Amino acid sequence: MSDDSGNKQGNEFSILSEFRATQQESNYRASTINAARRLNIGAAVLVMAASILFTLNDIGLKGIQDSVIVIRNTIALVALASFLICWRAKTWQLVYFSTYLLAAGLYTCVILINLSRPSDYLLHLGVDAVLLIGIFIALPTVGSQILIASSFSIALVVIHYLVKTPTYEMANIVVPGVIVLSNIIGLMASIPSNKTKRELFLLQQTDSSSEQ
Repeated sequence: MSDDSGNKQGNEFSILSEFRATQQESNYRASTINAARRLNIGAAVLVMAASILFTLNDIGLKGIQDSVIVIRNTIALVALASFLICWRAKTWQLVYFSTYLLAAGLYTCVILINLSRPSDYLLHLGVDAVLLIGIFIALPTVGSQILIASSFSIALVVIHYLVKTPTYEMANIVVPGVIVLSNIIGLMASIPSNKTKRELFLLQQTDSSSEQ
């Protein structure tokens, strides 16, 4: 009876679509190490390639601040560090850490680039929205997604209201609206997706037990 109740408790999900039982959640994360590694390595390579291409495009262009090129080179270095850590990692904790490092470094650099833009420049909003949704795809847990997405969102809103002086009249409604909508779309997709992955993990455990 106690075993059944323990198994039931271990299979319950929290509001963030994680197992309530710490050991069960740890087992699940360990099972995702290869998938998480592939995703992070792919993201790191993409970020490095984009940073290098943008840097090569910016060199020699008039009006481009040296600080922007430095920031882009920094993004490439952070992505390289994340790639190397992830490549050599033997535990899911290190693989997850490399993902958080890449995300934190990328979004910090994006914020710095946004600050370097003219005060009436809003064309980066589309990129910001894509990056926000990307958080909910690339990061491995809903909790980390919410933490980084909310931090990034708050920074974007603060920059908009305290630094930007857009000429577009509806900007003060459109910009925060797009940011909030991006978070909602990402979260609504992430929560059921993460729960489904863990339910499949439970099915695999059940199949393995029945075979034994």
